[in-house]
Amino acid sequence: MGVLKFSIKMLNLVAKESIFYFVSIIISMAIIYNSLNIVVSDNILGARGIDNQVITNIPFFLALLICVFTFYANSYFVINKTKELAIAALCGISSGELTGYFLVQNFVIEILGGFFGIILGILIQPIYIEILYKYLSINGSVWLINKETIFGALGILLLQLLYITAGDFAYISSKEIKFLMTLEKQVYTPDTRKIKVNNKLYLIVYCIPFVTVFLGVNIIPLDMACSIYSIYGIVRYYIPNKLLDIKEKKYSGNKIYLVSLSNLYYSLKRLTFLILILSSVIPVVLGLLMINKGSSVIKIMSIFTYCSIIVLIAVCMVYKLLIEANNRMSSFKNLLLIGYTKAEVKKVIFSEIILFYCIAAIMPLLHVLVYVFIFKAANYITISIGLGLILSFVLMFGITELISYRAYKNCVFSTI
Repeated sequence: MGVLKFSIKMLNLVAKESIFYFVSIIISMAIIYNSLNIVVSDNILGARGIDNQVITNIPFFLALLICVFTFYANSYFVINKTKELAIAALCGISSGELTGYFLVQNFVIEILGGFFGIILGILIQPIYIEILYKYLSINGSVWLINKETIFGALGILLLQLLYITAGDFAYISSKEIKFLMTLEKQVYTPDTRKIKVNNKLYLIVYCIPFVTVFLGVNIIPLDMACSIYSIYGIVRYYIPNKLLDIKEKKYSGNKIYLVSLSNLYYSLKRLTFLILILSSVIPVVLGLLMINKGSSVIKIMSIFTYCSIIVLIAVCMVYKLLIEANNRMSSFKNLLLIGYTKAEVKKVIFSEIILFYCIAAIMPLLHVLVYVFIFKAANYITISIGLGLILSFVLMFGITELISYRAYKNCVFSTI
């Protein structure tokens, strides 16, 4: 069987595990399409009255972020196939042939995802353009379909495919077979910091933005640096270590939390990057509202970028949690064999999802509240925009939490 046929066959076998990777491509391309549409729109260009370079940089900044998210989603896709890769390597298949295998699968997902993504972008375009027109007090057609926008979106799609393929080859060629065989079972990530600090320091740094707001000393760059450093440290080091202590000292006899805390520890280790992006990029995007407070176009595009990032991160979180569920199916089967009931397994899943989103979403949200308060106090945004930014964050992750729970539960119980 050739590489092409084999790749398509294997992709069909793991269609359920690949669905959120596919969805992430669709959403990414829909966002890119509508973002690029603003740059090539003569109607909006004539109304903005600002430096062209400023407005055009925002879509490319968003495109760069989308490329990062796509690479991250692809890494889940590849890591989920490590055992499959190891077996292929043992059979004598070269790294180049394995890269071709992933190239075919990524090509299918990217092209189909890009096609449906552009269609979705065109369908939601009237809503986005109508909001933009209303905010800018201008009139025009809401159907701004430009060839330049479509070609630009396809160009970004092909660029994604190239660097994803290069990343896959680098990953495959650099890993030993033994590592690939055992990666899915690894639950402990060693602390590789060269300079170790007391983990409580991250909590102190996390509180600095609240202190600056209380004192009325608003140093945005300092607050952003504190957000990035502290949230990364708390999620990567402080909370995981705390989870192990709590599990051992308080819940060693609780059969529900004993499992859910262990799963949560592993999930947080694997999703630190997404949480870091959530806590670092959003303040930067909100900062655009402050820097360009006189520009209505940049304001509305900054809000669009803010919402886009939240959607992308939410989709990536669901995708990652679904992969975790798929990898843990044998573990949940073993729980049933040792006496757990299906109701108790559902409680384990529910507890894990609730705790995960409390940590992953609420920690960045508290700092988002700080920035919204600062910008509102300085009259950079209105109360309605501030509430909209907060509600969009809460609603998106609230909906994502429900989707994650149902997808996780269905994945586990589909084979039990």
